[in-house]
Amino acid sequence: MTIYISKDALKFINNEVQISRNIETGGILLGAILRTEDILITHAIGPGPKAIKKHNEFQKDYDYSVKMLNLLYRKYSVDFLGEWHKHPNNCIEYSSKDYASMVKISRINTRPCFFIIVGNDFSNEENKYISIFSVVAKDKSIHKHDFHIIDEPEKLALEKGLYL
Repeated sequence: MTIYISKDALKFINNEVQISRNIETGGILLGAILRTEDILITHAIGPGPKAIKKHNEFQKDYDYSVKMLNLLYRKYSVDFLGEWHKHPNNCIEYSSKDYASMVKISRINTRPCFFIIVGNDFSNEENKYISIFSVVAKDKSIHKHDFHIIDEPEKLALEKGLYL
């Protein structure tokens, strides 16, 4: 399995990181599973207006996330693929709290879920200060993934086909 992330999604995450330098922030990831079983992350959504953002805590605005997911699903046919969040330092490993959250989200969803953690010095120009994980809900095992940043997610989706 290969994970592809659009430059636009990373640019959005980078903008949110710059706004929230000394606190945690995050949001959700949207995209598609390709016929090749590769993952294509096309969109990232921010925390929402009612999110809780502190130095060592982040809780997204759930209602906002659902609203944005529904809107983008209708507009682009993208699905929920997971979540992203930023640590206010450059630690891009998951904490025990992050792990518990990843397990919970993976158990709720029938499709694979991915979790991006970025550091304060994350830049959408490099693969620096960014990690991608997934959790197998059945045995709670966690996997770290390599990824590719792409300019044209639509072209990739047409070449590889969408899993329906």
